[in-house]
Amino acid sequence: MENIRNKVFLNSLSEDVEENMLEIRDLTKKEALGLLLAGDEFEENVEHYKNLNKGIDFLLNAMANDENIAIQVDSDADGYFSGALVYQVIYDDFEYENVTFILNEGREHGFQLRNLDALIENDIKLLIIPDGGSTDTKPLQALTDKGIKVLILDHHIIEIGEGLKGIEENVALINNQDGSVENIYLSGCGVSYKFCKELVECCDGTIGNKYLDLVATSLISDMCDMKYSYENRYYLNIGSKISNVTNPFLIEMARSMKKSKKDKFTIEDFGFGIAPIINATIRLGKKEDKENLFNALIGVDELIPHRGKAISYPSKARLVGANFQKKQREGKVKIAEMVKEEIKEEDLQKNTVIIYIDREEKIDKSLRGLICNQLLDFYERPILLGGVDKNGFIRGSARGYGEQMNFKSICEKTGLFEYTNGHDNAFGFSIKEDKIKEFLEYANKNIIIKEKSINVEKIYDEFVPKDDVKKIVSYENLWSHDIKPPLYLIKNAIFKVGDIKKIGNSTYEFENKDIKITKYFCSKKAFEELVEEKQDDDYVTLDALVEFRYKFGRKIIIKDWEKIK
Repeated sequence: MENIRNKVFLNSLSEDVEENMLEIRDLTKKEALGLLLAGDEFEENVEHYKNLNKGIDFLLNAMANDENIAIQVDSDADGYFSGALVYQVIYDDFEYENVTFILNEGREHGFQLRNLDALIENDIKLLIIPDGGSTDTKPLQALTDKGIKVLILDHHIIEIGEGLKGIEENVALINNQDGSVENIYLSGCGVSYKFCKELVECCDGTIGNKYLDLVATSLISDMCDMKYSYENRYYLNIGSKISNVTNPFLIEMARSMKKSKKDKFTIEDFGFGIAPIINATIRLGKKEDKENLFNALIGVDELIPHRGKAISYPSKARLVGANFQKKQREGKVKIAEMVKEEIKEEDLQKNTVIIYIDREEKIDKSLRGLICNQLLDFYERPILLGGVDKNGFIRGSARGYGEQMNFKSICEKTGLFEYTNGHDNAFGFSIKEDKIKEFLEYANKNIIIKEKSINVEKIYDEFVPKDDVKKIVSYENLWSHDIKPPLYLIKNAIFKVGDIKKIGNSTYEFENKDIKITKYFCSKKAFEELVEEKQDDDYVTLDALVEFRYKFGRKIIIKDWEKIK
């Protein structure tokens, strides 16, 4: 990054690094420690959930009558965790075998009507939809018309309220967005857990913490709120402990990460180590790969071929998922470079919003969102990326720029879009191609892109005191989607070239005043540019943007640097 100092904004409310960090995040020390230590006193009473008993009756009656049950698995990590949890409770805890699962193609969400005939042929009497089912009444109407009851365990905004009239007798909608639940931030897997826990207890059993490893992973993979929900924090605190991990796939992930029983999965482990493997398989995998993944999550205890060997389903899912993740990472970089060239050729960057139309279908639909993220970082303005269908609609992924922007709302206000579905700054869209010019005119006139500054919480000259690092790393488990880790600037940090050590494929370790400073994901080219024409006895001087982390001991992590001399 060029001119780091010129882009830095010092966000300083207190001289003390700890007080400053807490004040900026609008947290007291008591509140921060409360989140880190949240216990079962914060678990919300399940009686707050409407239709809970109705849903339990649906499921118990289906099992009592020996009816066939199907689980619709939604196409993301939370969906797979939710589906696996419900399946395991039915198959393992209740030892009920007449249960199956449905996996969608690609990234489709919810029950697809084309699967209805298969349900009828297999005499399915109850369909369970974890992490979905609250947005579209057409599938529910079709299912209930064929005598199939539906149990929904969801956390998305409810859009089917009025549509349930006439079929409500055969639909049990359990959703934490129904107005009666305090924790509106829970994941789909979390809602499924609360239902299943009550289900088992109704039958004089208990599941205790058995499935909280899945819940904890889902909270991070689905970027659920971890600042205002103490219940979410409680589930994370319990479910992240390796000693509480029972899911076979997560046990395999813990083994591959070299975790001991005394360790925990960190939020970074969940968000950058486990969830990407699941999502990459869902995005790029074939039907067989997705089935293998789900079998790994539900604990199918069989061996499966892999490169001439017989291995377990969890091992297969991890290895295949990691390979998909690598392909996805390499593919998105390559595609993003191709798109950048075309944007330059067509001079699309002259507009406040960049709209790229993939007319030749060069980009796999499952990668559109990832490519948008790549372009967003490069162009620092909103992005619309999609293909054209036979009816002249451009459909694809959109990304807004900057924390203060609500790009989805901006698009909706124009009245030009067929739909915008998703989050404020990450959503799917559809717009008629002949409306593009009008939208760009609106965007160029009404959207102001502010240059993004780099917020740092303290600026150090040459070195960082150990006490400051010690104060901040004690809060490391606090950092999440909602509570960003603090960033700092070290000006004029001086390092002896001969003391810089390579400790991994792309990891380098520096030393500054007895404090270890590490740069992860550093390319060979970047390192060579840093030390070019210098000998071991020479020194290099940097401006470095850093975080304080506990990983492998208290140390400083370099997020970006600029060579001074």
